[in-house]
Amino acid sequence: MEEKEDLSLLVYNFLNSIRAKEIPESKIKEFLDFVDKLKKGTEIQRRRFFMFFDVKENQKLETYTSISKKENCTCNAIRGSVTRIRSHLVWLKDEERNNLIKIIKSDKV
Repeated sequence: MEEKEDLSLLVYNFLNSIRAKEIPESKIKEFLDFVDKLKKGTEIQRRRFFMFFDVKENQKLETYTSISKKENCTCNAIRGSVTRIRSHLVWLKDEERNNLIKIIKSDKV
């Protein structure tokens, strides 16, 4: 159980760093490509997750509200989609889990 909690904290901190624009765009792209290849969650959940975390250097951050207007749904639906994909990441096993950790912890940009 401690291992899952460690991964949960690692993922949580990494995602917060993305939103704080502390992660280079190249590393964000590598992470989002990894998430896309996993095919976890629904297509709608992944699309909303990508909208929320595909942060560009000179671009205004998307919020749950701004995404909900584009998706014609509620903020809670957006939050739920983002949370669901984040949950899938925390519960990865074996090779997928190790690959995610490599992406998050790698020093390359």
